[in-house]
Parts: sequence; C-alpha cells; structure tokens
Amino acid sequence: MHLVNVKKAKYEKDYQIFLSFDDGMSGVVDFKKFLFEKSKDSVFTKLQDVNKFKKFSVKFHTLAWGEKLDLAPEYLHYLLVKQHGRKNLENGK
Repeated sequence: MHLVNVKKAKYEKDYQIFLSFDDGMSGVVDFKKFLFEKSKDSVFTKLQDVNKFKKFSVKFHTLAWGEKLDLAPEYLHYLLVKQHGRKNLENGK
C-alpha cells in the first residue's frame, strides 16, 4: 500500500474538506455519505453535527478531531480518488 500524508486541509462547506496530499493530489472530499451512511452507530456519528465536523486539524499527517478521533490518511486519499477518479486528479481537474 502506498503511504501518503495530508499536507493541508481546509473546510469548504457542508461536510466538504479540501485536502492536499504529499503525492501532489488534492481536491475536495465530501464526507456526508461517510458520516450518514457508512458510520451509523460509530464514534464518527458525533461529527454529523456540522459545527463539530468543522473543528478538525491536521495532526500526524491526517485529519483529527480532538485527541482521540482521526481517519487514516490512506483512507482519506482513497475517498478523494473514489469521488473524483484518479485520471481527473492527475490531470488537475
């Protein structure tokens, strides 16, 4: 598995965050489906409150919410590629 790190993250709107990775890929990831469909009954349900969702930081090369809640940078990269397509990201779209 290719290891990647989050370089930058910026809140956009709703449940969307712009992510920039150290492999040069960047784009907006929409977390709405993850939070409301994939994460039912998980620790991530508290992030369904958009005001809590917005309070992230980049720690240890990934997104973190406080000290105990984060997502692996490889998973964030996977979401970016899944939502936009690798070819689109490589071509700067």
